[in-house]
Amino acid sequence: MKTDFNPFLDPAPKEIPLTDSPLVRVIAQVQFPAQLGLVERPTISEIQKAIGAEFPVLEEQKLNSFIFNLAMGEAEGNFQPQSSPELQWRFSHPETGFVLQINSTSITFETGGYTSRTDFFDRFLTCLQNIHKHTPIQFASRLGVRYIDRVPLSRCQAIHTMICPPFRGLSGLPFGRPVLSDLHDFLVPVEKEGGVLHGRMGFLPMNATIDPIVLPPHPEPNWVLDLDLFRQGTMFPFEPEILAKDASSFALRIYGVFRWIVGDEFLKEFGGKP
Repeated sequence: MKTDFNPFLDPAPKEIPLTDSPLVRVIAQVQFPAQLGLVERPTISEIQKAIGAEFPVLEEQKLNSFIFNLAMGEAEGNFQPQSSPELQWRFSHPETGFVLQINSTSITFETGGYTSRTDFFDRFLTCLQNIHKHTPIQFASRLGVRYIDRVPLSRCQAIHTMICPPFRGLSGLPFGRPVLSDLHDFLVPVEKEGGVLHGRMGFLPMNATIDPIVLPPHPEPNWVLDLDLFRQGTMFPFEPEILAKDASSFALRIYGVFRWIVGDEFLKEFGGKP
């Protein structure tokens, strides 16, 4: 990696495959104004016919959100939460590990068995096209791509030496005693992609997590790298081809930041040939 490489401006370096990759989750999501017809059974039935070969398992889920009403009168000052369940459909394949979740305000595509950027975003495009065919969504409000790496310290105790110095934190200092938790957070605009990159990384103690929904707690200390690039703030057209293309460009930017954070020794440790 060139010393003057700017991961937020320069093109991403050539990709180096990792045969033992620490990547545990990749997520692409598009959000939009409520489309109540999208989650109706006739619509989901048509979508299932189109994508059933790729996602043979379909589950109906209920997402619970809460509305807090301020009670007046005798109970003034008390908050009374009310549950407001929302319908969500989860398509999945038990062998490939791909999951597609659809609710009235978002489409989420993810996997724990990532093989390549091309394969992942081709599949994402196919999902968007089939959904859009049956529910012509006009505008999107958010597009996001997220890559999460995790390395248990039992797998690589020298992980802190394989990270570029600015990101080693307290773990890179000679205190003579272990650092149980050491997390870092940054938020950087990326003008070319028209979005913002949110990065979180560091060392977690056993049974801890930075996000229980997508990263379950691990039974031993581990190092995590969570890179999330998203565009939001103003509405933009819901055009499947453009959304998938932009999402793929988000992934390239994330890869450039990943390569900026880790060194060649990290790549070698996980099967790469820099």
